Amino acid sequence: MRNHLPIAVAAALAMLPAAAAAQAPTTPLAEQLGLYGGAGVGVSKASFESADFVPPAGTTRNENRHEAGGKGFVGWRFHRYLAVEGGYYYLGKFDADYNGATSGQSTHKVDGWGLSALGIAPVAPNFSFFGRVGAFNGKVKTTVSGTTPANLINAEDRTTALLLGGGVQWDINSRWAVRGEYENYGEIGDPTTGQLRTDMWSASALFKF
Repeated sequence: MRNHLPIAVAAALAMLPAAAAAQAPTTPLAEQLGLYGGAGVGVSKASFESADFVPPAGTTRNENRHEAGGKGFVGWRFHRYLAVEGGYYYLGKFDADYNGATSGQSTHKVDGWGLSALGIAPVAPNFSFFGRVGAFNGKVKTTVSGTTPANLINAEDRTTALLLGGGVQWDINSRWAVRGEYENYGEIGDPTTGQLRTDMWSASALFKF
């Protein structure tokens, strides 16, 4: 009996870490804190401010309102329900074509930087909803050719607008997640570039550091 006591004690000590690990609470994937980064692609839309794009007399206008867009972002989730996030957004090049006695085109390239706060609602161990509110510092760069509205010129303008959005996130594991999201970047530009209201539906992959 005496000879078996050291063996029994050693076996009990060896089992302690496993028992502690089994009893220790684990953080659901949808509630993990820390730094993360990601990138996404989507479909962006521009709603033209009609007063800035009135065609010259005897001319009709056709506009391209949808383009491929993309974004890259980094964030810090510091609370179960809160995170901050910043990123670069490329929303595409939108054209307005003018046809009639003469013809022309205006092209409007839209991109910018965003900073926002996220409110997060975990609804399952690896699934959550989120909403965002922040600011988008967007740039519209316009180039014109041929006959276009007299107010539109080769110009660029940078405007800060309200950024709003929301979406869903699925955490695949402790490192990777995917998102589906809608974002509205407000109205940017001025009468010389043409004012545009822009938004985007996107899908993103996210890596947690």
